[in-house]
Amino acid sequence: MTVVPFPVSRDAFDQLLRTLARYVADELREEIEKELRRVAVTHIVGDEWTCSVAEAARLLGIDRNTAYAEIHRTGSLAGVPVLRIGERYRVSKLALMQRLMGVEPGGHDTGLRRKED
Repeated sequence: MTVVPFPVSRDAFDQLLRTLARYVADELREEIEKELRRVAVTHIVGDEWTCSVAEAARLLGIDRNTAYAEIHRTGSLAGVPVLRIGERYRVSKLALMQRLMGVEPGGHDTGLRRKED
């Protein structure tokens, strides 16, 4: 038998428990989704943190000419800043993956663990 420190009906107590369980489940769901994003991004990015425009275009499902036209027009590719090193362009795989997963590139919640975690 459960002892409740204040008088409350069994139905009200059960409703309170269901509400609490829903809050806990929602909190766990957010943590699990964060961890899954972190694992997916680190798996995809691997050791190479940048990629060529041709590879970024392939990941986006567009041809490289369209990608280069977008870079020359906006300085970015699908909203992801593009680095120019000499005559070459490089695209951050992390930012690109975030964009593809619907996370704002460079946003505060990247799904990656900070050093202190």
